[in-house]
Amino acid sequence: MSNYTTKLPSNMTVFSERNTAGLVTQATQANGTLGRGYVARDFAAAPFGSYTAPFSTDVIPRNEWAERAEALDVRKASAEHISKYFKVPILNQSRRPYCWCYGPVGAMQTAYAIAGLPVGHLSATSAAAKIKNYRDEGGWAGEAIEGIQKHGVSTVEYWPEAALDRRYDTPEQRRNAALHRAVEFEELPTQSFDAVATELLHGRPVTLGLLWWGHLVYATRLVVLGRQSFGLVIRNSWGTEWETNGTAVLVESRATPHEAFSIRTVTLYQDATA
Repeated sequence: MSNYTTKLPSNMTVFSERNTAGLVTQATQANGTLGRGYVARDFAAAPFGSYTAPFSTDVIPRNEWAERAEALDVRKASAEHISKYFKVPILNQSRRPYCWCYGPVGAMQTAYAIAGLPVGHLSATSAAAKIKNYRDEGGWAGEAIEGIQKHGVSTVEYWPEAALDRRYDTPEQRRNAALHRAVEFEELPTQSFDAVATELLHGRPVTLGLLWWGHLVYATRLVVLGRQSFGLVIRNSWGTEWETNGTAVLVESRATPHEAFSIRTVTLYQDATA
């Protein structure tokens, strides 16, 4: 068993049960008057596997996590390493309660980088606005992915980030949005940190719907905090001013999701006139 402990930037905050109260306050502020952007998915109405194929990957045993995480770190091959290398934009929801869509769209940007494709700055609001019929409403990741499949996501040149305005829904915007869709993704079992860790150790970004936070982010890297102690590097949608350039670490107990999806592949190309 490896004794490896991940070396993190000295200014990167590790959030545990002791220091997360402030995050709930921040989420309330970020979601404007709504308060909560991520809402509990009704699994009776939308059962596991409703939006996409259910998780089918063999879970990696915990006694292999540290060694595998170290190997990814040495090769700088985690989704976070690749995101930083290709300068994947940190999104900013700007008091829109659309974290449930910003997380999947952010993960899509990382998936473009992993595929070696050009990474555009995608406007999550271009999808969320249409999904919610231009209302400021909370939601969950499954809703976002279903809507992204239907509407696509345009870049900020066609729909500015966090702009809730029907005037941006133009033929040009729709053609651009049609170029950006998630193609392959899987729904992970609810409340399964092991499934999340497995996907990250395979180099795939994962969305995290967190009920305690009323917020959704996406994870890009499994980190080893000590012997049998793990956490996740997350990318938030509150801009680069939040924590360390928009990133931080959540310990396992804070990073275990109510709902999670891994983004496998994204659109390579598509006929924009379709």
